Amino acid sequence: MLALAACGGSASAPFSAGASPAGSAAASAAAKPPAASAPAAASKPASASAPAGLTALKSAYVVLSTHTLPSWIADSEGSFRQQGLDVQLSYIAGSTVALPALAAGELGILHASPATSVQGQLKGQDTVILAQHIGTADNRLVARGNITSLADLKGKTIAATRPGTVADLVLQELLRRNNFTPGKDIQISFMGDQGAMAAALQNGAIEAALVDVPFYLITVKQGAHVVYNTRDLNFPYPVDGILSTRKFVREHPDTVNAYLRAYLQALRFERANPQKVQDILGKQTKETDPELLSTAYNDEMDILMDNPVPSLDGIKTVLPLFDGVGKNPADFVDNAPLQKAMQDLGPAK
Repeated sequence: MLALAACGGSASAPFSAGASPAGSAAASAAAKPPAASAPAAASKPASASAPAGLTALKSAYVVLSTHTLPSWIADSEGSFRQQGLDVQLSYIAGSTVALPALAAGELGILHASPATSVQGQLKGQDTVILAQHIGTADNRLVARGNITSLADLKGKTIAATRPGTVADLVLQELLRRNNFTPGKDIQISFMGDQGAMAAALQNGAIEAALVDVPFYLITVKQGAHVVYNTRDLNFPYPVDGILSTRKFVREHPDTVNAYLRAYLQALRFERANPQKVQDILGKQTKETDPELLSTAYNDEMDILMDNPVPSLDGIKTVLPLFDGVGKNPADFVDNAPLQKAMQDLGPAK
């Protein structure tokens, strides 16, 4: 019913080829977005509703994507509870939407792009990067018709999900590296989700789109073809990870430590249990096509970081994009909680 969406974008499109875009509402409902009328104050991670012996924690993720697997695994396999947490896990479509909720204290932990935290901190928000498990751009530029190279796209329109998302920034970097000026040589159209992009490709409204794996397989089945794999950029980019606020980390170190222990357990599980992880992915996305699930899993394994310490190189990449030239990348990260969680959890058995 829904697509694996680009980080920071929404994921309201059907995952299965040929399904109806009407799955948008169902996908949003199934993801259980947090109720705006009952925000969880970050200063109170515990609540009366938590089972005895567990600490309640409000957390959210921002894309329905393979990158979100650590949160889904920790939830479905019981890692959060094993570490003493009752995590109320919700879906908020897009990092740029979820980050204000984190900064305002409505969430304690956010699973999102660390790049968003950099942007937020530069704007004066209290955000901090705690971990990063995807640090390389990994999208596919797909097109239809006789477009077989980037040169063929001059004067045409390429779609991405939303402005300011990973897909948007990676696309602009791709164009710059190939001597195109975005908005002049090539137009960028923001279409919200990948289902809309697939439909626009089919009806000729756009000539190309930047999509995630494995959604590009669906567009190929619908008649498109891959023009460029952004892995070839070797573009260090903080695509996905774990964020919080310095206030929350300072006031609730035990809760943060427990969350990161569960996160590390999930990363280990993800690498060691391919079929079970594909089952979890299928359950979360309502997808049953084994080819798509297998492709999604294998692609994730190619870029999954075994050591999720945030990369300063990736932060260096995004600082100029957010008017952060001259800033110290280390100022956007707090490695201490993750290092303690690694020590407490011990080596993988």
